[in-house]
Amino acid sequence: HSYGREANSDLNMSAVLLHQFSDKVKNTTRLYATRYSGSQILHFREMADSVYDDEFLQHFYRAENQTDISWNKSTLTLGGGYAIDQVNSTRYDDLNSRKQNTIAFGYAQYEWRPSDAITVIAGMRYDDNKLFAAAASPKLALRYTVNKKLSLKASVGRGFKAPDFRQLYLNFTNNAAGGYSVFGTIDAV
Repeated sequence: HSYGREANSDLNMSAVLLHQFSDKVKNTTRLYATRYSGSQILHFREMADSVYDDEFLQHFYRAENQTDISWNKSTLTLGGGYAIDQVNSTRYDDLNSRKQNTIAFGYAQYEWRPSDAITVIAGMRYDDNKLFAAAASPKLALRYTVNKKLSLKASVGRGFKAPDFRQLYLNFTNNAAGGYSVFGTIDAV
């Protein structure tokens, strides 16, 4: 059993700017920022002098721009952006800052509807992560609508997901749950 205190705060802001250049060209700009902080101090009844003290602060920022261009039975979507993710936490052995400022990304998708029953989508996403090699993720999808209640879908693609802070840096021992330890793949700096 344990007793203690925990305090968390979360602040999120987002803005979306939509501009319709014409009936065929639309542009959307999205900005997002969040700040999350948490503080936890626990004392364990079974171990008189044991204390779990966790301080956590995360900032995340993302800016993205997307343009959709439509003509005949086609739509081309082009976009890109940048994200910064930064964490300070005692969960990572110290309060040094850990960053994933990452991530520049770009994408393109072409959707073609040769008939009311058939839709073909081809796309590509490119992620440039500062801790890992850049990755391209292609996609090809087909939908055939048999009737209003039945459609057949097929797709093939490749994806990329960068490891998060827990998988990279987390270093701790959990005494409250039997004393197991977790160690991230990147040493603390």
